[in-house]
Amino acid sequence: MLSSSLRHLSLHVPHLSLRNALCGALAAAACVGLSGCGIGLATTGTTSTGVAFSGSVHGGQQPLSGATIGLYAVSTTGYQTASTQLLTIQPVTDINGNWNITGDYTCPAGSYVYATATGGNPGLTPGTVNSKIGLISAIGLCSTLTPSSFITINEVTTVAAAYALAPFAASETAIGTSSTNVTGLKNAFAVIPNLVTGNGYARLTTAAGNGTAPQAEINTLADALAACINTNGSTATCTTLLSAANVSTTAGTPVDTAQAAINIARNPGVNVASIYSLSSSSGPFQPTLTAAPNDFTVQITYTGGLSQVQGLAVDATGNVYATNSTGGNMTEFSPSGTVLATLTSPTMYRPQQIGIDLAGNIWTESRANTNPVTAASLIEFSSNGTLLSGTNGFTGGGLNTPRGLAIDPRGNIWAVGNSELSEFTSAGTPVSGSGYTNAGLFAVNFEMEFDTLGNAWIPSTDANANSSLEEFVPVSAASNASGIYGGTFNTYATTTTNYPISVAIDASNNVWASDVYGGSTTFGSGAGSLTEYTNAGVELSPTLGYQNGGILQPQTVVIDGLGNVYSAQSQVGVISKTGAAIAPSTGYQTVNANDCCLAAAIDGSGNYWTSGLNYLYQWVGLAAPVVTPRVKAVVNGTLAARP
Repeated sequence: MLSSSLRHLSLHVPHLSLRNALCGALAAAACVGLSGCGIGLATTGTTSTGVAFSGSVHGGQQPLSGATIGLYAVSTTGYQTASTQLLTIQPVTDINGNWNITGDYTCPAGSYVYATATGGNPGLTPGTVNSKIGLISAIGLCSTLTPSSFITINEVTTVAAAYALAPFAASETAIGTSSTNVTGLKNAFAVIPNLVTGNGYARLTTAAGNGTAPQAEINTLADALAACINTNGSTATCTTLLSAANVSTTAGTPVDTAQAAINIARNPGVNVASIYSLSSSSGPFQPTLTAAPNDFTVQITYTGGLSQVQGLAVDATGNVYATNSTGGNMTEFSPSGTVLATLTSPTMYRPQQIGIDLAGNIWTESRANTNPVTAASLIEFSSNGTLLSGTNGFTGGGLNTPRGLAIDPRGNIWAVGNSELSEFTSAGTPVSGSGYTNAGLFAVNFEMEFDTLGNAWIPSTDANANSSLEEFVPVSAASNASGIYGGTFNTYATTTTNYPISVAIDASNNVWASDVYGGSTTFGSGAGSLTEYTNAGVELSPTLGYQNGGILQPQTVVIDGLGNVYSAQSQVGVISKTGAAIAPSTGYQTVNANDCCLAAAIDGSGNYWTSGLNYLYQWVGLAAPVVTPRVKAVVNGTLAARP
């Protein structure tokens, strides 16, 4: 855990120095929280000879003897592809569950590794072997293993690894990422110390001390695994567990408890009651949930100077930025939820949406203020937190109460307000004159987004409660150094469009809008829906929109790397790109239904982030990884695709 002196570093410390200090402390903290101290910040290196190290395996707190130990390197040839077994000779645990690896392996350059235990006797009659036993413990970078590394493997380490690595995993022998998303994999490993300690206990407080982990839920899941592990494998408890984890979206009935844990993590709303029934108040891991939950999503809650968070964005390294609307600043979090910095400007007032450009610079908008008197502006920070937009920000271009911001494929910055659309170059020069205006443009929302064609999409509800989806098609001016001047508005409105707030673009450039009051033709009523349009404004969704998969008055909409669509308000609804329900009809329930969700984002590890007034929520491994920052996906044509 970070020392109190580091956690309270004042904001006058240069941003980069603060980040480096924190990252160094976090690496040390990870050695406490992650088995084997293997987590590291680098992803490159050379092939190295393995060292001898040791560990232990327990099933439900009982030593597991005769279990076979594996050491696997995560594949970088594709998602869910076969991992590489590194051991020439796999050791077997002794009667106390202990094991030793002698160093007869080689660490591939930059490889991330994990240990497994399969089979074995959980303390039953000698000669008993439970073939349904499968356990995992994430380690981290192979090259950071030392002779003092001691790896604990049990049900809790298995649950933690299963959730964090769910977007990359099909089973304990098939965990893989693409060669272009090692950063996402690295960040997934970095989350695990927030869930489990080095000696295999579920955490209540995260490693850095500014977050709360779902200890009782993780223990409940661990006890459900233990109900099968502490048997000969042929009992009703094993049958119940493996059957409950047999879901159509995975490879079928799991062969052991490790694959069952991965299946549950990938399908947290399926067969919840059956899984919960396997745990008990007398189970080996305590405390546990006292009643069956709505779902088994794993959420970590973070704090850190947050104040009515209205916007979230993820940069190329996986850091998460949140706008504090009432605080007048932005907070930067590491991929594992540690506060790295607070970004401030003398004139930042009521910031809402965030844009991160290809250079890694962070943009937000600022409304006009009366005390002190300031004009509406755009605020820009460098990737190391240096204020680039000056004391007063970038002004002009017709900025008027800006509420939404996005970056186009050319790198120009756009902001939308109550009646106008403003455009700036990447240097902060306004090129939209007094603003591009349209009678139907009235942004009560906090969002706008660009498709890969360079067109801007803005959900709108005017002062007379008329709702529409606005498209702005810029006119290219190749002879002008600024790139774009002017354009054309297209207004799309149907009976489905009912107070839209958020938009997202999928891989086909179709536009998804979250209608807070969708499902009704009467403004201000309805349970809410998602509406899908083609890029030409033709409605694709059913009459009154999609209302399945737990969708309830959605304030946000984002799309993951497989095209699944996530909406959130007091609960999270998820549907596939074809509109099929993924979340249950009750949605995935939030930790605090009264404090979620004003903004949402997905990172390169597949974590789904949502915000409340004073908290940041990380839904561990819930989604498929996406390309970050978003503008990179716009430029490369990889929206709603995995990196």
